[in-house]
Amino acid sequence: MEIYFELKFDDLMGLQKDAINHSKHHKKVKFWYFIFVLILFSAYLKFFNFSTVTVTITVIFLILYPWIYRYVTILSLKRILKEQNHFTTLGLQKIIISDEGIVRETENSKSNFNWNHFVKLRKDDKNYFLYISDLQAVIISKQGLKDKESEQKLKEYLRKYIDPNI
Repeated sequence: MEIYFELKFDDLMGLQKDAINHSKHHKKVKFWYFIFVLILFSAYLKFFNFSTVTVTITVIFLILYPWIYRYVTILSLKRILKEQNHFTTLGLQKIIISDEGIVRETENSKSNFNWNHFVKLRKDDKNYFLYISDLQAVIISKQGLKDKESEQKLKEYLRKYIDPNI
């Protein structure tokens, strides 16, 4: 099975957003930062006068923290990714899918992945993300699936080799 599509910067950002929401790395960062703020807050209460304003601000921050973290992380990743040269990643993609695995070809590179390289599968409304690690993935754009038949064939491979629940 062959799939052709144009991988764009927005697709890379889609992968980053998915990783921020679901990766172990980002969950750990959010957890430890939450703990850090609680420790700072308790130290503040121990050494300074109790203030309802301080408590209110801290509680509001702790409630809003997941959204703040996501927003700030996406902004910084977007800036970093725009500064990098993605000539081997972006552009026309040719994905060859078989029982042996996946071959991804671009104008400048070719990568082979056996099915056992993939550790999880996630998707959004535009792409499938076939994760190789907690933060790295092969992106397969749904725009490359010409019809329902090709989408079904892709899902069969993904069910068989990565995630039977897709």
